[in-house]
Amino acid sequence: MALARTLARRIADNAPLSNYLMIQTISRINDMSRADGLFTESLAAAMSQTSYGAKEGLRAFMEKRPPKFR
Repeated sequence: MALARTLARRIADNAPLSNYLMIQTISRINDMSRADGLFTESLAAAMSQTSYGAKEGLRAFMEKRPPKFR
């Protein structure tokens, strides 16, 4: 249980948009055609990689500090 809580905290501390996209897309991709699943995955990746959270995460890494996600 302690390990589960530790993992849950690490996930909850990720950028909110990234968490939202993963929860919403991963569970649905299996029900899509291959082409639609690949499109959905690439769209979610593009959205999360260009978001404020991604920029803040990279900035925090470069500045050697914890990220401050909104």
